[in-house]
Amino acid sequence: MDKSEDEEFMKEKIAQAEEIKVVGIIRQDEQSVAQGMSCGIGYTKDLKEYDINKSNEAEIVKEQKDNKEVNLFSGLNFPKEGENRVDFVTLEVRKSNIAAQELYKKFNYELVTTKRNYYEDGEDALYMVKGV
Repeated sequence: MDKSEDEEFMKEKIAQAEEIKVVGIIRQDEQSVAQGMSCGIGYTKDLKEYDINKSNEAEIVKEQKDNKEVNLFSGLNFPKEGENRVDFVTLEVRKSNIAAQELYKKFNYELVTTKRNYYEDGEDALYMVKGV
């Protein structure tokens, strides 16, 4: 359930949120030809450990640990050992290819991010995902 428009809910969540200090943001150089993330945030080892420990205290994490067969978010069974299952498919499409983008949207693909200078000619690609 999306509650991002519920002002009272959001105020309460922000009031309960942990305070952290952002000291920098990682961003790939626009001139780079290597494919990688378009941006990201790095964390110290201490913050990662704190986050893991805090997450492990959450009720949903405890419930999931007690129920290893079913994904509590999706209600689907986890794959058995040796069993392959695809949860989503991805694609890249040229930013200028509006017709293809519209077709993919009809098949429930959603835009995730833009990959800058993805193609040899320098055009950006739209990275799209569809759950299956």
